[in-house]
Amino acid sequence: MKNLVLILISILFYFPSAFSESESSAMDRFIEKLTLAEESEEAQVELIVCSQNLNNFAYSGKLGKTAFGKPRRKRNIKKQTEFLVERFNKAKCDVIAVQEVAGSTIVESKNKLSILAKELRNETGKNFRVLAGESRDGRIRNGFIVSVDGIKILDTKSFHKRTIPKLNPLGPSGYYSRGPFAISLKVEKNNAPAKKFILVNVHLKSKSSSYKDPSKTKFELLRTRMAQGVKDIAWDELKKDSPEAVLLVLGDLNSESTDAASKIVAGEVGLEDIYSGACKIDKELELDCSKNLVSQERRLVRLLHQDGEMDQSHSTKGSYRYKGKYSLIDEIMIEEQASSMVREKNGSFDVGYGGRLGKGSDHKLIWAKLRWP
Repeated sequence: MKNLVLILISILFYFPSAFSESESSAMDRFIEKLTLAEESEEAQVELIVCSQNLNNFAYSGKLGKTAFGKPRRKRNIKKQTEFLVERFNKAKCDVIAVQEVAGSTIVESKNKLSILAKELRNETGKNFRVLAGESRDGRIRNGFIVSVDGIKILDTKSFHKRTIPKLNPLGPSGYYSRGPFAISLKVEKNNAPAKKFILVNVHLKSKSSSYKDPSKTKFELLRTRMAQGVKDIAWDELKKDSPEAVLLVLGDLNSESTDAASKIVAGEVGLEDIYSGACKIDKELELDCSKNLVSQERRLVRLLHQDGEMDQSHSTKGSYRYKGKYSLIDEIMIEEQASSMVREKNGSFDVGYGGRLGKGSDHKLIWAKLRWP
């Protein structure tokens, strides 16, 4: 567009007599509109939000066995770093919510995340800050890697001491082993108005050791309680304290996009629907519901799930693979009224996957591109 404006200005300058006064005025107005459109394009801000399970990055403890009983292989940290940084760089991530950050303390975990941040800076020339949340798990925790070029970190909050909602008043309580970890950001780029965001990073209970689950749902019933707790934290506390901020919930749900917990975080159903008997978890871990559901006003759009439904070419994709089957257990969700920030002109969401499974992690990177104003 810039070249077109220059060409038109040059024509008016060198050949003024070729146009009548009215034509010249019309041309001036047209050039003015093009210039304004160009300035508007340049002022548009992009924020690329990513999520990545790091697969116990730089874990130095006893290797033990995987969640499925197989012996853990000793990793080459240098290679794992290269693979992870390559996918972060290719997706042009501004903010990366990370799960399975190894370390028994916050300091140890931040030191390990700094390995990735340093390589990212070497590759991109951008500065990054690392953050790690509190955890009840003595081995791993949630964290963030944030580009500080045009992004200011306003606040952080760990929810490792938060109890999980009960299924019924007399039922058992419990805690998140890896507490949700939230950050508040302010983005100021391209002289555009500043915009605030709240990102809640979650890593719910996996299906491992499911023989211990008395509900016989591979811990999906437990994950539904965790999911309700995440939804309550996101809306009742974080969004309530900063209503002008755009809310996103992202991370490793360990629940497929068609399963119960994923739908509860998004606000498509509520835990009360399970307690009332209106919904039951079937053998596929999906919800079988009647029509008598409690109305849910607070909703998040599950970006990768919805994009797969809109574009069937995405429907076979997933963020994780087990026994040859792909599943979408990682997700990025955004509050419904802000979902237009992620939409492209064709109506689909500007989201995607990055990396190869087994090269850096057993999970793919997922990303979403937000644009405004």
